[in-house]
Amino acid sequence: LQCNEEQCQYEYRKDGNIEWANNASHLMELQWQTPPRTILLIKKPNSIDASQAFQQVANFLHGRNLTVMSEQAVLDEFPHLNFLVSIAGAGRQRDSADEGEANGGVPWQATPDGGLKPSGDDDACASSNNIDAGPSRREERERAKEQRDRALRLADFCVCLGGDGTILWVSGMFKGPCPPVVSFAMGSLGFLTPFDYTEYKPVLDAVMEGRLKMGVRDRLECKVHNDLGHLECTHIVLNEVTVDRGSS
Repeated sequence: LQCNEEQCQYEYRKDGNIEWANNASHLMELQWQTPPRTILLIKKPNSIDASQAFQQVANFLHGRNLTVMSEQAVLDEFPHLNFLVSIAGAGRQRDSADEGEANGGVPWQATPDGGLKPSGDDDACASSNNIDAGPSRREERERAKEQRDRALRLADFCVCLGGDGTILWVSGMFKGPCPPVVSFAMGSLGFLTPFDYTEYKPVLDAVMEGRLKMGVRDRLECKVHNDLGHLECTHIVLNEVTVDRGSS
């Protein structure tokens, strides 16, 4: 259901993808065809407050008989929350400095031995002359990516505990349509985080009952080509793209 000051229009979409028409406002009423069952819960790394909040929200959602998914690095941090489900294949680590929050964090990629290393294909423009990425390593990375993407497609909505950087991180996790994101301000920047964490219970209940309106934001696909016209990498970004000439 999309409304502006003059009219409302309703559209049923079989694929579940959320879009907005030019003649409507960016505020849309959230209505579930079936009750949500699977929630992606993401928190700001290396934050004591976010870690404490994560445990409380995870237990609250689990108490509502919902499946709670998160990154493997987060599951490792909370081994006692044995009901958490790993999306697998990706994680991240960074400090809690303000500039780290603004930059959205550093993406990490699962390695065959179960560890993490900086990702070099999806989230950054990797060199085509990378000699340490043999066929077996590439296949392992592709399998991990496919497993993560399958898990992400199960998420009915996402809950973010952090700042704007955490939201940008979640947006980048979804290469296709992104489910609704409910964000609670726990970071240094909060332009995209409308909810106070102390109200997480009534807010999440309202989301699950379809009693909230949501703002729709543009997600853009940015492709980077070299001077020969060959595709170097692709980024999924939120709202806008900034092009920098780089070092001279």
